[in-house]
Amino acid sequence: MSAGIVSPPVVYSGRYQYKVDGSRRVMLPADWRSPDPSQKLVLLPWPLGAEQFILVLPPARWLAMFERLNTLSLSSKEVAAVERVLGSTSAHLGLDGNGRLCLPEAMARQAGITGEVLFLGRLNKFEIWHPERYAPVQSSDQRLAVTAINSMNL
Repeated sequence: MSAGIVSPPVVYSGRYQYKVDGSRRVMLPADWRSPDPSQKLVLLPWPLGAEQFILVLPPARWLAMFERLNTLSLSSKEVAAVERVLGSTSAHLGLDGNGRLCLPEAMARQAGITGEVLFLGRLNKFEIWHPERYAPVQSSDQRLAVTAINSMNL
């Protein structure tokens, strides 16, 4: 990329279902790939304590979370617990030459991911679900979104 030219951030929108190979590699949707092949994504089992899916943060979103943690007290037991959990369970991964992400074994197991995954865009981040785990969440998401949009005055 030429100096001085900044590419716009990737917007993670849409819903994609892909197969996972025997090495836990899964193709990332082409529209979601960064123009910078060295970019690392941060994968987290989520939500903490009730891991149902894998939350994936691009560098900018991870940095915002990281900077927020850095503003909190070093002596806080809660902050230390969050840092330990995030530090010990997150994975910073790049794509291979074919645009695939290799899901860490423990993370895939926690999320119930085996033969197929469902990618769900969340605009500045995305989620990776086992399709059957997301099915019951989808209808409650729709109802909650309608209520939230009305209260946000969007």
